Amino acid sequence: MDRILFVHNGALGDFLCAWPGMFSIISHYRSKNPETQILFSGRGFGMAWLEPLGVRKAGPELLYDVERMYLSAEPPAWLENSKVFWFCLKEAVSKVVHPNLISLPILDFREMGNSGGSGGPLVIANLARQLQNRGIIWQENWLAAWRNRFGKWEGEKSRQVGLIPGSGHMAKSWPLENFEALARALDDAGYDPVYLLGPVESERGICPSGARAEYPSPPSELAARMMDMRAVIACDGGPAHLASHHGVPGLVLFGPVNWRTWAPENLDLILPPADAVCPNPVDDPKDIDTSQPGCMGLIKVEDVLEAFFRLTGRYASAN
Repeated sequence: MDRILFVHNGALGDFLCAWPGMFSIISHYRSKNPETQILFSGRGFGMAWLEPLGVRKAGPELLYDVERMYLSAEPPAWLENSKVFWFCLKEAVSKVVHPNLISLPILDFREMGNSGGSGGPLVIANLARQLQNRGIIWQENWLAAWRNRFGKWEGEKSRQVGLIPGSGHMAKSWPLENFEALARALDDAGYDPVYLLGPVESERGICPSGARAEYPSPPSELAARMMDMRAVIACDGGPAHLASHHGVPGLVLFGPVNWRTWAPENLDLILPPADAVCPNPVDDPKDIDTSQPGCMGLIKVEDVLEAFFRLTGRYASAN
């Protein structure tokens, strides 16, 4: 192969779940040829975690060809000497069918059989199986490799708590008034709650009260901010996965999406009450039925606060 090309056009959480696969592919091909050229076609924030691995951003001509592959089944000539790993959700999105183009749909579980995976979200275990089925060695140490390169939690002595109310889908969000009540309760308990807001909150005009707000951007800056905090409390979304990758203690609130499929490893889950009548959780947020009442509002502030005290007490005992 003249080169390897990663294609990933998803959001932050999807990218962070795909990164262990990219790391494994890089390790596999570089072990055979350290000079293997590896390029990336996707959203710019991903380069913060790929460039240190020797991956370069694809050039304009290559990016143009990738865009054409959404619409045209005609393979570009360079595909004969390149390998493309196209990360997607449920099915291949490229019109091109070629032995050198490998689609990796992380929500297509047909290749997993009856195996589950050891810890972490099911989407990562599924990605591992897909790569292994193609002869690529899965790097079990990917989490340690991430933290060695990009940092790990150092906020044991901090009193700051990051509150992240945004999520990629409105149905996955906890009511803002609940976050505001939680912020006041944390302040009363002697903590320093800080809203960590980003593009989602800016686009939706989310301006919560009860604590000061910061806008750490790009995501690599958000990661640096979270690593200095005692813990984070977030809705199901990319920042929760980012906290998990860096070992930041935290709580993540799940409702309409299947937590077994997506829940970040080592973060404590907060779910609607067991007796709540909720729609069946879905794997793909696009499948959320917004015509039915959501369950996120059934999660009580006092239950989140109690879970937070258990979490911080557990980490205090461990240290």
